Amino acid sequence: MYEFIANSNDYSIYSSSGLKDEVRNRTKIETSEYMSEYWGSNEAFKNRGWLGENFVIGVSNHDSKPMEIIYKNEESKNTQIEALAKILKIDKNKINSFSEFQKAKFAEIAGAYNNMLFFKDALALKGRYKDNMDETLDYAMRISSDFKNKYFKSLENQEGYNPMDSLEKLFVANGFDKSNKKLYKKILKFRDILYSPTEPPVAKTMYWVLGVTFSFLICFSHFFVRKYPYPVNKENDSNVGIK
Repeated sequence: MYEFIANSNDYSIYSSSGLKDEVRNRTKIETSEYMSEYWGSNEAFKNRGWLGENFVIGVSNHDSKPMEIIYKNEESKNTQIEALAKILKIDKNKINSFSEFQKAKFAEIAGAYNNMLFFKDALALKGRYKDNMDETLDYAMRISSDFKNKYFKSLENQEGYNPMDSLEKLFVANGFDKSNKKLYKKILKFRDILYSPTEPPVAKTMYWVLGVTFSFLICFSHFFVRKYPYPVNKENDSNVGIK
């Protein structure tokens, strides 16, 4: 896998005819940190030829700016909200709060053929990760032992990653809420369960039931999302550099 995150003046992955040959068939990893209408989203990358199994996208990684920093920058926030509203077919005024901005960012990458999620985003941990980590500890030791309670608490605060919320937005954007109402109703049900207050410690049985249910719904729902992907505009494949 190759992480192609560099200034296009230092290295461009494009030639005049599109993606360079040495890049096209390698697995590319990117984030939506610099999202705009033409860059940084699953749809934008697909329009540039980043297709199928040779592409992985996430909201962020260990080097990325935290979402709260992106949101505080008025220009970056507005640019990304415009792109998200268009992709997810949502009124941009409905994703203007930080909480809804995060949810839209999570939903956008959920529509990719392959996506990744950095644990810092899932747990709604604040701050830039690489500036606040103890390099003497491996990744497993950088998460506190009570991460499950912290995760559910972050959901209560409408900040953590709720996979059902992402699926709900993708279903609406693609019209699946109308074509598969039964599945959409289940997604709404479990989305709301995750957002509901829970008294720690949560019973192990509940973790098991939720885990099995969510795994089934995510796998089954992604079938619909992948079966009807965003259309690819091949004219944009010749674009060079980052807009």
